[in-house]
Order: sequence, then structure tokens, then C-alpha cells
Amino acid sequence: HYVLCLSEAKGMDINMKKTWTTLMALTMAAAVAMAGCSTSGAGEEAESNKATEAKTEVKAEDKPESSKAEESGREPLEIALITKTLTIPYFVTNMEYLEQYVGETHPEDVVTTFDSNQDVTRELSIVEDCITQGYDVIILTPIDYEGSCTAVQKIVDAGIPCILVESTANMEIADMTIMADNFEAGYLAMEGLGEAMGGEGKMVVFQNSTNPVASQRAAGRDACLEEKYPNIQIVNIEDGAHTVDKCFEVMSNFLIADPDITGAWCFQDPNAQGVASAVKTAGLVGQVKIVGVDGSQEVCELIKAGEAVGTAAQMVSTINKVLVENMYRLVESGKLEQPNMEIPCLFIGSENVDDDWVNWADTQPVKYVEIKK
Repeated sequence: HYVLCLSEAKGMDINMKKTWTTLMALTMAAAVAMAGCSTSGAGEEAESNKATEAKTEVKAEDKPESSKAEESGREPLEIALITKTLTIPYFVTNMEYLEQYVGETHPEDVVTTFDSNQDVTRELSIVEDCITQGYDVIILTPIDYEGSCTAVQKIVDAGIPCILVESTANMEIADMTIMADNFEAGYLAMEGLGEAMGGEGKMVVFQNSTNPVASQRAAGRDACLEEKYPNIQIVNIEDGAHTVDKCFEVMSNFLIADPDITGAWCFQDPNAQGVASAVKTAGLVGQVKIVGVDGSQEVCELIKAGEAVGTAAQMVSTINKVLVENMYRLVESGKLEQPNMEIPCLFIGSENVDDDWVNWADTQPVKYVEIKK
């Protein structure tokens, strides 16, 4: 710029040239000063950046541990548990163990529980909402073997990992199934009852032939009767009642019709609770031996009080440990080589009801089964 200005001053007189020269010199001095300030500012900024970097540097051992989700490169999971009902203690316990084991192994992930309240229409509506809301995994306890098939199909069609727990419906298309060995549960319950009855007498049965899980328990019962107790006679069958109140009513009528009943086999613990209440009301505690299936605290208390013989406990703690472990394998790999699992059961009676048996199945082998359509 200075050179150009001088070339333009050629036609000026000497005084004007001096004036221009002076102005250009001043301009150059100002430019140099500005350049110096600019360079100094950049240097100070660089030094400042270095200082900032030094302040923010943290030793590796001082850094907070990253979550497992971050380490695996995924976002935290939103897990939906859609349970059959929270009015039955077993399903409440199942929910609590699932939340516990997810929290212990992957605290960044969240479990949200929904209660279908034994309503297939409500179950389907909840499934549709969970799909719309973008849950990453859906764990379902189907209400009905046939009625819940649509819900299972919708989960699979949405491309969301579908896990079925403790009940059946479209099991062959689910990504994973896990439940107690229900045949074994029925067998163990009958074995304990038969021994308490002395291998003979009149027995009543509470079952649910429309429920595949209950039917498996009934099959185990019948196998045990045939193998070990041919002298025990089934004199009455209640097929379908599942609440405590209803079973109290039914058992009361059974005892009125036949006061010589000496045994009651129940496919789940709420049945056993109702039956025990009816037996106590009739003044027949000790005469009528009662067994259930679940391993609920309520029936354990009846065992301690001498009002029930026992319960074939489903190992709900182990079921959820195995579920959580395999759920994360499923999420990571997209598929399990052996997706259908059964966990062994344990008969709880007066001799072991006070023992710490909750985690007994942790040391037992998981049974892998093939599910056919």
C-alpha cells in the first residue's frame, strides 16, 4: 500500500511528497505496532490454551468408570416387562428379581413393568404402546396360550427382542423363552402329597386344563400317581378356579359333599391358600393334606403352621438371573443358539422350609428344550 501511494505522488511538489512520506511512515509504524499486538495476542492465546489443557488433564485412574452401555457402544436399554397380573405374589417376586439383577449388572438400563391384569385385550394394547414408544426389549408373561399369540407376533414383527417368561404363546417364534420345569413341579408336588397321605386315600384336584403351563404340571402329577401312588383316588376336580376366594368356595363345597377327603393337589399356591382356609374353617386341619406349586411366602407360612404339606417351588431368583444373562447375549448377538430354557424346581416341606433355598437352583444345570410348533 505504501509503494502504491508513493507512485501516485510522483506528480506532486516536494513539500507535498514530504507530507505523503511522513504519513506513510506513520502508517507503517502503526501497522508494525498492530502486527506486534496481534502476534502477542496469538502467543498469549496459545499459552492460555496450553494452561487450559493442563488444567483439564485428568489421570486415567481418576476418571469415572464408563457404563457397560458406553463400553459396548450402545445406548442404555429401555426394557418393558408385561406381566400377567400383580395380584399373584409370584409375579410380583418375578418383577422384583428382574429389576434387581438388571440393576446389579447394567445399572444404566431401565425396567418398566406393566400389569395386563389377566386381560388379553389390555395385554395387546400394552404391547402396541411399548412398540410405539420404542422399547428395546419386551419381556412378556402371556395370559393365554392362544389369545396372546397376536401380541407375541406383533413384538416379533416389530423387530424387538421378544422374551417369554413362565407362560406360553407362539413360543416357537419368540427370541427366547424361560420358565420353571413345570412337569417336574407337578410331579414333586404329587410326590410330597402322596407321601403325606400314606400312599392312599381320596384326593381333590385344582387345575387349569386351558393353560399349557398348568397342563404340564397336571401331566407331572398324573405320572407320579401312576408310578408311585395307584391307591390314591381322585374324587373331584376343579378346572379353572385360580383365586384364593374362589378356591375357598369350591373346597368348602367339596368337603360338604365328601368329608372323607384326605388330600388336595393344587396347580398353584393361591389355590392352596384358598383350600387351606376352607379346610381350617371346616375343622379338618391335619386330615386334609395340601400341596401347591410356586414356593410363595404365603404357603411357606402355612407349612410352618402345619396347615399345608408343601409347595413345589419355582426358582424365581435363578430364572431371572439366567434371563438377564441371556437377554444381554441376545441383544449383543441378535440370536441365541439355545433360546429355550427350563429351570429345575425344589419341593419345600416342613424339613427345609426354614432353609435358605432361594438360590438352590443356581448350582443346578439349566435344561435346554426344543420347542416345536
